[in-house]
Amino acid sequence: MDKTFGMLTDLTFRRVATPHVAKLLYVTTLVLCVLQAILAIVGGFASGLATGIISLVAAPVVSFFLMCAVRILLESAIALQRSTNYLAELARAQRPAGAIPVEERSGI
Repeated sequence: MDKTFGMLTDLTFRRVATPHVAKLLYVTTLVLCVLQAILAIVGGFASGLATGIISLVAAPVVSFFLMCAVRILLESAIALQRSTNYLAELARAQRPAGAIPVEERSGI
């Protein structure tokens, strides 16, 4: 947790926080989806037997699809970050000797 917080407060943006933040977001979303499903089922049975049975079936299905969507979004963000890192490595490998890196020229 300290590593994730440290990366979030890195104002130079030299370290990548995406994989660490993705893990935290995924676990948080998982917990919230389970809690939402439980509350929906309890609320459904509080409204009536038919509503309770419908929510008993629908709440886990909705939570499952929500978790799939969150997982896909987080994996996309991580894949984009990794692609960017690989592209930067390729650019560094093909840079002529003595060339000034773009980071140093732009002041980033």
